[in-house]
Amino acid sequence: MALQLPHNYHEIVKEADSHIDMSSQEKLNNQLCSGILLCKNQTKFWVDNNTKMNSFVLFPRTLSITWGNDARYWKWTYEKESSGAYVEVAELLEVCWAEVKGKFDTNKLTPGTFYKLAFVVKFNEDASEWENLVNLKLDLPNGTQIQRKESFKNKPKNQWIEILVAEFRVQKNEKQGVMEFSMTETSDFHWKKGIVLNGVVIQPVT
Repeated sequence: MALQLPHNYHEIVKEADSHIDMSSQEKLNNQLCSGILLCKNQTKFWVDNNTKMNSFVLFPRTLSITWGNDARYWKWTYEKESSGAYVEVAELLEVCWAEVKGKFDTNKLTPGTFYKLAFVVKFNEDASEWENLVNLKLDLPNGTQIQRKESFKNKPKNQWIEILVAEFRVQKNEKQGVMEFSMTETSDFHWKKGIVLNGVVIQPVT
């Protein structure tokens, strides 16, 4: 019986950084399940082992970070993943206007699937001035807006955690398009510091 290949995989593999062996469905499926890098290593795509649905990580360079290219406020470094690969991360040195935004085309997601979108971050020992609630927002192509607030004040230090933005369903018979998401805390009198941004994960809720 033929393998069930991922939704919209033809369009996704066009963005792959390396050669994808499509000589057989089995070889192609194995590569997609193990993960491929897209768009010059700024996005990772893989097929979730449990659900067999499309999953993504958007690395920080794909995101819009206010003052992100100003060395006074953000520092770009590399962190080693569990796979052994190094990924570029953004470390907040100090800023009062903390704002990270991003976009993603929902056509790449598997229809009928319930997804979560979350920022992956780490708080350093010197993280401070996170007393105010942080605003998290997701705008879907159908006009739906999901908003929530979360406190960063007592988050664990020196470990990667997920900050959930929203959970949402990709409807099968609904027109897809670009969704937009953000994480903001813009209190003028709080110079926040000590958070490291690893990226944004978009994967099925299991």
